[in-house]
Amino acid sequence: IAYTAGPGMGAPLAVGALSARTLALLWNKPLVPVNHCIAHIEMGRLVTGCSNPTVLYVSGGNTQVIGYSEGRYRILGETLDMAIGNCIDRVARLLHLPNDPAPGFQVEQMALK
Repeated sequence: IAYTAGPGMGAPLAVGALSARTLALLWNKPLVPVNHCIAHIEMGRLVTGCSNPTVLYVSGGNTQVIGYSEGRYRILGETLDMAIGNCIDRVARLLHLPNDPAPGFQVEQMALK
């Protein structure tokens, strides 16, 4: 049973971990903690077939250049102050755009006009 072990907000992560542990015990299955960020990158590797990717990882909480070397991911560089996703969320709030379905989507729709 795989579950997101982080990064993220504590309460939702705890609920996910507890649910996964419960299912693993009930069904006698192994428990596999997964790093949410790495899971996104691994899906990209799977789809593209790339063996040693260097990626720009952009999310609400991270803006990083990440490389794969010697069997693990390494952060090669990252923003020092604010992630791009966080910046877009702030722009949406300043423009009084709704959160539904997502601030980034609303900013994109406004840019298309």
